[in-house]
Amino acid sequence: MILTYRYRLLPTKQQHRALEAILESQRQLYNAALEERIDAYRKANVTRTYFDQTKALTEWRQSDHEASALPVTVQRATLKRLDEAYKGFFRRVKSGGKPGFPRFRGKGWFHSFGFREFQGISIEAGRIRFKGMPGALRVHLHRPIPTEAVIRSCVFRRDVKGWMVGLAAEVPTPSLREGNRAVGVDLGITPFAALPDGAMIPSLKAARLADRRLRIAQRALARKTRLPEPWQGANPGTTVPRCNGPSSREPPPPGKRATGP
Repeated sequence: MILTYRYRLLPTKQQHRALEAILESQRQLYNAALEERIDAYRKANVTRTYFDQTKALTEWRQSDHEASALPVTVQRATLKRLDEAYKGFFRRVKSGGKPGFPRFRGKGWFHSFGFREFQGISIEAGRIRFKGMPGALRVHLHRPIPTEAVIRSCVFRRDVKGWMVGLAAEVPTPSLREGNRAVGVDLGITPFAALPDGAMIPSLKAARLADRRLRIAQRALARKTRLPEPWQGANPGTTVPRCNGPSSREPPPPGKRATGP
């Protein structure tokens, strides 16, 4: 079983600049690989595959010192990301859905990079180290990783509050609990859930507070007057997303853990 453990990163100013530089380099690599695929098909009717581009990546790293300053697994993960976007495009075309051809990514539309394989990177005592990162990157381990877990990959993601890392770890599948009864749960809006015995689970306080903050931020933003310059008194790119963020990061509510035999 694969579980993802997400942690907040605590980078220094120098490490923050390094993370931004790595993210920008991977965005440029993604766009260059996409441009190569488009030009090869338009001009020579040749389809460039993931394996073709990884071979070209090896040659590029041998001739460019800046390209070899990062672990090759990071750059391969970026190429694989583009390859999966192409596969998704052809799958949607075949199924008759909206195709959605892969697009070039601007600075505001590329927020993550990662290691597809956990190689060239290490985590020890709450510190992450890899080539291209000055010093050890601190991780806020708010919960421990199981000792029997084997980390397979990781993704560094930038959001409105900073940087996070997601560690995909393989853990043993727990045995199912034996039981002879089933519990039905009816999810609602005002109360969180209703159990078959008539008991009610109230809505979570954290969710109610997050919704209230979001409503206040949206009302404040709606009262602003849009000017040619950035909006006065509020930044629409950060205020509302900061209020939206906690709702998506809330842990599973007790009602979901209580369902089942």
